[in-house]
This record gives sequence, C-alpha cells and structure tokens, in this order.
Amino acid sequence: MVTKVSGCLVKILLVLVGVVLGTVLTGLTGVLLLLPDRELVSSTPPSPQGPGLYVKKVERTVGGTSFELWMGPSEDRGHVVPIPNGWDNAPEHEFTPDGVRLKFRSGGEIFVPKASYS
Repeated sequence: MVTKVSGCLVKILLVLVGVVLGTVLTGLTGVLLLLPDRELVSSTPPSPQGPGLYVKKVERTVGGTSFELWMGPSEDRGHVVPIPNGWDNAPEHEFTPDGVRLKFRSGGEIFVPKASYS
C-alpha cells in the first residue's frame, strides 16, 4: 500500500513515529531474550516443621543455567536461595528451631535463618 505524503511536518512526524516504534520493539525483544526460564526440578511440600522447599532450574539465554531453592508456602512464592554452581540440585534439609540447614553431597552447607522465610 503506497500513500502519497506531502508536507515537511507530516514526514517528520512519520520519522518520529518510526523511531519510537523501533525503539519500543527493540527494547521488548531485548527484555524477552534476557528473561530467565524457570522449571521446577524437585519439591518438598510444607510441613509443621517448616516451609515447602522447591528446587528450580533457571535457564538464561545469556548467563547459562543455574539452580535456586525457593522456601515458602507454594512453589511460586517464598524466599529464594541461590545454589552455588557446581553443587548438586538435591540438597538434604534439616529443620531446626532457628532455621533450615541445607546439606549438599559436595560437602557444602547453607543455613537459612527462620526470620528469612517466616
């Protein structure tokens, strides 16, 4: 579809609309490419001793793959604990009166105080 456009102001306006539209589309594409994709790997439902524990795999277009543990009432809400690279993604957990101790097969441990997730 070809439209005949005349006038300097109309041409400037069309260029500005094109610049704004191009900037918005480029920004939107950048945001969508950089958003991480999360996938639930394992879950432990909430119990009287403590919150639910949900291990999620996080894949990023830029930045690779990592894991994080969500502690809370459901898999989409809670305190997020990043799991260091190289550690396994299935920690054993021990609920204590002061918090939760996460033990990994590599020998690493993470202690999360109760104030962080309650």
